[in-house]
Amino acid sequence: MFQQRLIRDDDALIMFEALAFLIRQSGLPARPQVPSPLHKSQGLDSIVYDERDTRSVQDWAQDSFATILDGMAIDPTDLRLIASTRPLSDDRSTLTFDPDRAQEPGQFISRLALQLIEQRMVRFNPGVPLTAIQRALIRLTGCAYYRQGFALTQCLPALTEELSAWKVPQRLVENALVFSSCLTLIVRRQTPEQIVATYGSIMSKSVRRKIRPACRQIDNFKPEVKLLQVIAEEKRAHTQSDESTMPIFTETLGDQPQRISWT
Repeated sequence: MFQQRLIRDDDALIMFEALAFLIRQSGLPARPQVPSPLHKSQGLDSIVYDERDTRSVQDWAQDSFATILDGMAIDPTDLRLIASTRPLSDDRSTLTFDPDRAQEPGQFISRLALQLIEQRMVRFNPGVPLTAIQRALIRLTGCAYYRQGFALTQCLPALTEELSAWKVPQRLVENALVFSSCLTLIVRRQTPEQIVATYGSIMSKSVRRKIRPACRQIDNFKPEVKLLQVIAEEKRAHTQSDESTMPIFTETLGDQPQRISWT
């Protein structure tokens, strides 16, 4: 089962480049929260408004927004959340949620996660035309980088709906989340066995069955994985040496292409 590639090779390379951009920008991918065998904690995918909540939906949303920012390890500075039926295209520091859909499983986290990734990747430019599906895959790679890849596999219908502008089938959304989540952990030198042992308890059977095929496909990109590890190690060494005014691998990017030479 799952003998075919989860992601087309051309699309996988775009995901590698997106991850390289994020590592250069913010460093080594953080590991997703490790589930405790004794105290089962709920992931961000479980955030949903309960009509029995004594808080108003607006107050609940602000509290949940803070929880999401903390879970994704994102600085809340200059970010604000307002009620709106759709994201704002002209103000990336203002995120939106739909109060009428706050009770729908996965809808709140899906919309906010994608908006946050959009904000953080606004300067990403691989230097080649992107297909609609590749634009969606870049956002899903960002979700994995910010620790929510496996969590978002628990709310695929809502996430797929949020990506409907790019016409991405739900199966590909799941494949991309698995592939990019495994990639971030492999960059951290985790093995397929370690990934399953650590996160298997929060995976559906479908996701668990795709871990090893994803890792096998990633193994076909050994030079690219090695380069990502080198970039991460250089970024970490730079941060530790407190030379933030002279970034390694991070010249002023502006709107210049970010394309990486994988040779």
